[in-house]
Amino acid sequence: MLENTAIIFTWAAEAGGEILEQIITDFEAENPNIKVELVTLPFGEVRTQAVAGQLSRSIPDIIAMNPPWTREFYDLNMLAPLDDFMLNDETFDKEAYFPTVLEKIEGSTYLVPVNSLAFYLYCNNTMFEAAGLELPKNWDDILTAAKTLTSVPDNQYGITLTMSEQEAANGSILSIYPLLYANNGRTFIDGKFTVETEEMREVLTLLEQIRKDESMLPGVTSRGEIPNVELFANGNVGMLIANDASYLTVLDRNPELDFSVIPIPTKDGTGEPELRHHGWDVAISSTSEHKEEAWKFISYMTSQKNMTAMCEDLLKFPARYDVEVTWPEKYPQGEVLAKSLQELNLVEELMYMPNASSCWVDLTKVGAAILTGGMSVDEAITYVQEAWDERLEQ
Repeated sequence: MLENTAIIFTWAAEAGGEILEQIITDFEAENPNIKVELVTLPFGEVRTQAVAGQLSRSIPDIIAMNPPWTREFYDLNMLAPLDDFMLNDETFDKEAYFPTVLEKIEGSTYLVPVNSLAFYLYCNNTMFEAAGLELPKNWDDILTAAKTLTSVPDNQYGITLTMSEQEAANGSILSIYPLLYANNGRTFIDGKFTVETEEMREVLTLLEQIRKDESMLPGVTSRGEIPNVELFANGNVGMLIANDASYLTVLDRNPELDFSVIPIPTKDGTGEPELRHHGWDVAISSTSEHKEEAWKFISYMTSQKNMTAMCEDLLKFPARYDVEVTWPEKYPQGEVLAKSLQELNLVEELMYMPNASSCWVDLTKVGAAILTGGMSVDEAITYVQEAWDERLEQ
């Protein structure tokens, strides 16, 4: 290891910085020959700056990662394999981490998780109770509730989803994939990415029925994730699919709102649903000249002690089984969310999907088309499968 080594670490500004700066200070005190330069960027710039840095050979040593970017960065030869570092680091216990992002791509591991989040069904308890409804236990319950809770003259709607075709056009990963995994479905089967499954057909059929029932809050194809959360917080939408980080946003916007956050149920209500996993992870650049130092900091930052400190400070959920956070005890739904992350299976397929961003845009487009009546379920499945087969050369 070189003396007086400086490593550059990019992080998303929205993911929190003060506690990370303290962890860096503590790390540098224990490792005086290593300096960590923290560069924070808006979420929307983290990916684009990393790709631009690869082209100009100025990529940072440590990269903040969103799981769906992983395969793209791998294909651009941006990521260094971490398996040898993990194996040779006596302080690193791979079994302590949630396994989702530790899955291998072409035989190697490229990410270490920093925190964890998943997608849930948000329900307005006041609206449900006024209508004499219980919280949904299956998809028929979702449809019944969405239809029953809709009252157009009162500007009240049963459900809203994120299916915007604007900006990142990532509605599919915010709404369709969470439903698919709740239904125990997959898009990567027998070495091929596919939407030609019964589980995906059931997801798209659910969207189609919501449109037919006219229970969707209008504007679904032009409204992003944050506006949807704001509208739910306003109290005139019965249900919303969103990640657990939105829970605190709803509480902040409307502390008086009585609502529940539950795992999206399976289609027929039997068996255990699975959760679409998200969260922040870190990787080492393939071009870094200080990989050993970068790994030493990653191992330190994601240790039990420091992951606990970060999650407590930022009100995030951990990505380790041996980390217990106390902040959820202060919130009505917090412990429910924490328990589900520990007990339910977490799924993330996009991290090893080539050209993932273009592929999720394909799925978002057909989701939007179904919700606006512009495409049937059969047409949607055919369109996406043909697009994926061409993009992925499969």
